[in-house]
Amino acid sequence: MDTQERINKIRSTLPELPWETRTRLKHVYALSDRNVDVLLGIDSGRQVQYDGEDPGERCAVKYFDKIVDGFGNPDGKKRDPKRVANWYVLSSLRSLRIRQFTAPG
Repeated sequence: MDTQERINKIRSTLPELPWETRTRLKHVYALSDRNVDVLLGIDSGRQVQYDGEDPGERCAVKYFDKIVDGFGNPDGKKRDPKRVANWYVLSSLRSLRIRQFTAPG
């Protein structure tokens, strides 16, 4: 295996890098900078769990992608990314706020 093949093989196993995620969210879904920042910020804190989440995986962006792709939608239709982002950001921030107020001190 030559060097370039090895590099490509390793690269294919890596997760999406943060700047790639930011670019994808902005260009594919046309999300605002604010919504992208919040989604990525939630991921960095890893404080919110999601319905139907794999216990070993906490990833706000992956969950957002699933919802947009029709996860939980009885007819399986894709959803409007901007509407999902607005709902998701508000819902996640509300959950974080509740946890902060009810955390044992």
